[in-house]
Formats: sequence, C-alpha cells, structure tokens
Amino acid sequence: MSFLRVDQLRIVRDNTPVIIDASFSVDHGTTTVIVGASGSGKSTLLAGIAGLISIDHGVIRLNDRDLANVPTAQRNIGLVFQDNQLFPHLSVEDNISYGLRRQRGHRFNHADRLEELLSLVDLSGFGPRSVRDLSGGEAKRVALARALAPEPELLLLDEPLTGLDDSLHDRLLHDLINVLSASNTTAIWVTHHRKEASFAGNRILNIHNGELTPFQSGRRNWEVRVISASDTFELRRAVLRSDTITNDVNFDGDDSAVHLAAQDPDNGEIVAISSWFQRSRSQQSFSGLQLRGMASRPEHRGTGAAQALLVAGIDLGRTLQVDEIWARARDTALGFYVKHQFVSEEPGYVDDHTGLPHHTVVLRLR
Repeated sequence: MSFLRVDQLRIVRDNTPVIIDASFSVDHGTTTVIVGASGSGKSTLLAGIAGLISIDHGVIRLNDRDLANVPTAQRNIGLVFQDNQLFPHLSVEDNISYGLRRQRGHRFNHADRLEELLSLVDLSGFGPRSVRDLSGGEAKRVALARALAPEPELLLLDEPLTGLDDSLHDRLLHDLINVLSASNTTAIWVTHHRKEASFAGNRILNIHNGELTPFQSGRRNWEVRVISASDTFELRRAVLRSDTITNDVNFDGDDSAVHLAAQDPDNGEIVAISSWFQRSRSQQSFSGLQLRGMASRPEHRGTGAAQALLVAGIDLGRTLQVDEIWARARDTALGFYVKHQFVSEEPGYVDDHTGLPHHTVVLRLR
C-alpha cells in the first residue's frame, strides 16, 4: 500500500496552471525523485504537498490521512530548501533544536536526539558552532538534521545539493542517500541534475509543463559476456584522466581474473568493462571478490551498462560463494555503489595511482 498518494493534483498560480494533473505514489522508506528544468513546477508541487500553498484540485493522502484540511504545521512533513534557510543568529544545535520544538508531546530526550542527529549527518562536535562559520556542505547537513529532527512522516527535498562544486556535490550526494536509508525516511527529492536523480531515486519521474511522466533514462538491456584481459586495455586507457599519476592499464592478477563486458546487442560494441579478482581485503579473514577497472564509454554513461556489469559481478560472487564483494571506489562514484547496497568504510584515502579521493565499498553476501 502506498504511504503517500497524490491524485489528479492541480495548482494554479496568478491565473496560470503550474501543476496541471499530477498523480503518483511513494512507498514507505523509499525516495521518489522528480526531475525537471527550472520553472517546470517542481518547487510548486512540493509546496502544495507541504501545505505552503493551496491546491485547486486533487487529493493528497499521507499514511492513509487526507491532508485536505490539515494545516502545514500539523502535516508532519519536513522540508529541506535549496538555500538551507538556517537561522544565522543561532548555533548549529539551536537550529536543529528548533526542529525538535516542532514535535508536540516531547517524545524525545532533546539532548540525546540532538547528539543522534549530529552523528547521523557527520557533524558530531559541531553543536556550539555558529552557522555563520560553516562551509556550504556543513550548512546543508545542518538543514537536513533540522528537517529530520521531529521524525517527519515525509521529507521533501528541494534541490538540496544546489550550489556545491562537483567534488563536494558527489560526496554529499552519497552521504544524503546514506542518511535517508539509515533513517528509513520516505522522501520526495526534486532536482534538475540527472546524475543525482539516477543515484538517489528508487523511482524517477519527469515534470514538464506541469505534468508528471515516468522518467526516460535511455537505459537499455545490455548483453554481458566474459572477455580477455587484453580486451579491457583500450577502454581502461580511454578513461584515464590527463593528470593521472600513472598510465599503466595492466592490473596485478589480470591473468586469473574474470573480465566482464557490457556490449550493444545490435552491433556487438563493448560499451563498459569490469574486472573481478578473487581476493580478500587486507587484514580480513572473509573470502572476497574484488571489483577493479569499472569503466564506461562517456556516451553510454547513465544507460545501465555499469549496473548490468555490477549485477553480473554480484551473481559471480554468489556462484563463487565468497563472503563479500569489495572495491576501491572514487568518491564521485560512491552513490552508484550505495544504491546497490554497498557500504562505504571510513576513513577515506587518496589513491596512489590516480591522486583522487577514494573509499573502500563493501557488499556482504554471507
């Protein structure tokens, strides 16, 4: 049964229909991402669900409760805005505590809940700081903690990662997905960023001219087959950055690894590769299967080729009856692995070969 159900929603602003006919549902504990350009009605849709603006037609039901006549403050919906909307004169802990004060009934020990939230968003020890002294990424974490403080039934995220540079954006994307998963939060996330959508959403919808449709990602059904080590070299070399410390595309153990390729079923072109080595992590007694060299041709990224390889590799791990699958993942790719139930391990590190920040990611099979 759907936790949130929106049926035939229509919103008119200044005599202009902004949302024409929006109908969708969100299951409990999942994230639905709505993708659309600026001015497409994304923020208006969220405002209507939250009760910040009136709707002209339709039904919104949350946890089997009709929200038609429920004031905003009583809907138990959290909001994260793209500009954070923190109180600049308050400390981090006072900003988060403001969210706790919204919760009637004093279900929480505020001090314990505050520490729990700071830990959840990786800001332990930041409580006394002024929000004026925070970086952009830290401010967004505080805004998220404040919205989660009263344990809302639904969290609405309006372009939550806007204004960050690429590296910080990708790191916070990974962290935000982890937080939503750890807190079992039901969420609607709106963005214009398609990569963000593909990593964050259990379901993705597109909004255009006030109408919602299933998002067409260009994903295809790729064929996965075993290839030789030498067949991987061309694509491994093609994805090397110009500032990579080494251009060696030979991996230790290539001769005994299983190399997989995703190929176009129409013309046989190899569009993505991965290599799988039956080896354990350092200082671990678990049997392991290491993924290395996941690479996709740029024009085929986001089409499901890498996902097809990852699924095939996980199946290989189960066939080999290993305890875990692991990889050394660039921080910019963490969201991809988290979406497939991998867990990133701290601390991160800078890879000796690429000079880029990485984390080890692990998927436990047994």
